[in-house]
Parts: sequence; structure tokens; C-alpha cells
Amino acid sequence: SKDVMKKVSVANIIISIIIVIIAGVLFYNNRYNISNDMDNTEMYVMLRNMEVNANTQWQEFPDNKKLQNDSLSLFIRNLKTPTLMLRIKETSCQSCIFNELDRVRDLIENGVNCIILTTYNNPSIARKILCTTGCKDVTFFNISYDCMYEWYVEQLEVPYYFVLHPNKKASDFFLPEKSKPDITDSYIKSIARICSVNGVSINNKYK
Repeated sequence: SKDVMKKVSVANIIISIIIVIIAGVLFYNNRYNISNDMDNTEMYVMLRNMEVNANTQWQEFPDNKKLQNDSLSLFIRNLKTPTLMLRIKETSCQSCIFNELDRVRDLIENGVNCIILTTYNNPSIARKILCTTGCKDVTFFNISYDCMYEWYVEQLEVPYYFVLHPNKKASDFFLPEKSKPDITDSYIKSIARICSVNGVSINNKYK
């Protein structure tokens, strides 16, 4: 009967949710080497990133009509390997932005390529910030506030990393916590193997 089918469907949904939660916890424990005695902040970082990936994983990257940035569209069309991206916005926490730009400089120095995706009303401000943090040679593209707003993670207004694939899909989203750099190190190590490094060997720090 219909009632029985409804009960079965609800039961399946509940079971699926439980499985996803368990799988997610196991995945993040293994992927990012988080210890069993994690503190509250570490737990928060893990759960927040699980939520972000559950809502944003494998999203389609916006097309040129939305991006309105020919240089970025050309970059995406010519993309041959998965590439690490850092997303920062003028409206985000400024100390968080500077913290991640310091990391990007370190990534580049250690052979991990990272492209920066910015949103500033005046792109020259973004360029000055990159110069100030020693990232003047890092490739960056400036886009409008709303062109990626359908992504759940965009609404959180914080810096985040993700991997952009040649098929224009985005994966492996990560929201860093500046007080827990070791977790970000683990994330970088987990994706460095698959990301473009411009032919440069990855140093031991991120292997």
C-alpha cells in the first residue's frame, strides 16, 4: 500500500543519512589525519567542511556569461590538470585573507600551484594586497560578487580552497581555520598529488 511505501521510503532516507554521516566522519578522519582526541575547534572545522562538501561538491563552475572575465574563461578552457584555487572576497575577514595569502606564498615556494579567485570592487586593491603579502607573481582573476552565489559555500563569506578540474567541476572544498594550521597542512597534502604544480617537484612539507 501507499502507507507502507511511504514508511519504507522514510526508513531508507534515515538509513542513508546515518550511513553518509558515518562515512563522512571516517573519510575526514582518514583524509586529514585528525586525531581521536580532537578539541572543539578541530571538531568544528571537520563538521563545517563536511557540511560544505555535502552541499557544494562537484558543482559546475560558472560559464563566461556569468564570470564576465575573458582571461579566466580562457584559463578554464585550457585547463589540463586539476588545480588548487583559493577564493577570497573584499567582504571576508581581512586577517583570514592575509593568513591564507601567506600560506599561498609558502605553497608556491614548495612547488604547489595555487590560483587565486578574488572579488573586489576595485581589482587594483586585490593586486596591492597580493604584492604586500609576497604573492605578486601568483595568478589571480577578479569576478563579480554574484556570479558564484548559487554555491552554498559562497554564502559563508569566508576564504576557502577548492580543486577545479578540466571538466569545469569543483571538488574538495576546504574552509581553513587560522588557529589550526595543521589541519590546513593535512588538506594541502591530501590534494597536492592531484593538482598542477607547473612541473615543479613538491617539497617534503606537502608530500
